[in-house]
Amino acid sequence: FGEYPSRLLVPANNFNQAFPKIGYQGIRKVFNREKVKYTRFTIIQATALKENLEINKINNTLSLLDIEAMYPSIKYKLVEKAVIFFAEKLKLIDKKKIQLCLKLIQFGMNSTLMTFQEQYYKYGGGMEIQDKALTIGSYKAAWLADLVAVYVLENTQKHFK
Repeated sequence: FGEYPSRLLVPANNFNQAFPKIGYQGIRKVFNREKVKYTRFTIIQATALKENLEINKINNTLSLLDIEAMYPSIKYKLVEKAVIFFAEKLKLIDKKKIQLCLKLIQFGMNSTLMTFQEQYYKYGGGMEIQDKALTIGSYKAAWLADLVAVYVLENTQKHFK
């Protein structure tokens, strides 16, 4: 708060967090059912990568993203762009479902409450939803942060060739 750098942490058991949980699960379910490749750049276990690949500076480029440090900079508008990017080839009915799921995520992000010295504050106050960042600890944050990271990598491939 104030002059001190801070990071918003939200307990995932807050009532309002049920809405974005349903929203992100709905999006993920549609993506999985339709076999959308949204995990192309995701490394599940880094040791497997190190053991199975011979990496050298001449032939390879490694790009690292610190997702934890990236969380506070991921705004809703970037989340929405990433979701729409991966939903681009889906049927209209699935796109409509995803739009409804995005509205649930919006609601949760727009109604996050914080406590400080026994007083409640609305996260972001009068800030527009498009400019609000993901909150660490919420149900949607980790999956959506990973989705945004893959979206960024998908759209910057030309810089790594």
